[in-house]
Amino acid sequence: MSVALEMRDSIATITIDDGGKNVINHGVLDELEAAWAKAESEAQAVILSGRPGSFCAGYDISVMTGDDPGAAAKLGQRGGRFAYQLFGSRMPTVAVSTGHAFTIGALWLACCDAVSYT
Repeated sequence: MSVALEMRDSIATITIDDGGKNVINHGVLDELEAAWAKAESEAQAVILSGRPGSFCAGYDISVMTGDDPGAAAKLGQRGGRFAYQLFGSRMPTVAVSTGHAFTIGALWLACCDAVSYT
């Protein structure tokens, strides 16, 4: 599993951790979208973080530079829809970045209400 959800005192913590640099692919987005939906229904605030040293490496480069431009577009659109959910959320959303945040990761940070860089 690449995405974990922990609930404590009505605060949801969603952590992306693929064991590496946190590459965003459809599998990660499936888990992230499910965690976000659960957090929206049960929490009053959300903390979004990556693994220590890496918030997000961005989109899976093999998809983005592959032979199927439609697959790259679909991945980009899904990441953009998640950014829209972060930006439009009525819940306070805090991002915690302890490392790099490339492409969609940087956008996700910008869409949160507050960001902590440690």
